[in-house]
Amino acid sequence: MADLPKGILQREYEKFQTLPNGEVAVKTIALTTTPIFGQVKIAVTGTAVQFPSNNLHNGIIITGKSSNLADMYLGNSDVGNLGDGTGKGYILEAGNSISYAIRDTSTLYVNGTAGDILSYAGS
Repeated sequence: MADLPKGILQREYEKFQTLPNGEVAVKTIALTTTPIFGQVKIAVTGTAVQFPSNNLHNGIIITGKSSNLADMYLGNSDVGNLGDGTGKGYILEAGNSISYAIRDTSTLYVNGTAGDILSYAGS
């Protein structure tokens, strides 16, 4: 059997904890005292917008505003606004949502049509 890359092993290991009695259990989700909420608006069609920086413990939920004129695209700094199968982003249709398990919202970018908005909530 092939060995798993060290990064994957570490991420899997971090999902578990050893209890005082020696048993292994899945870690509980970290609670936060202050959830974060916000919105991101596309200023220029075809120009990616970076999310502001927020530290998270559990992740983020992102929702496209239902009245948006077009699809929005979530991804890294090089995310474009192509939805033809060659683009570099996750297609988020108006009114739909997606969640990510990330530590910092500033790692996300969105691209789309000027004036379109998405909202987010994280903890």
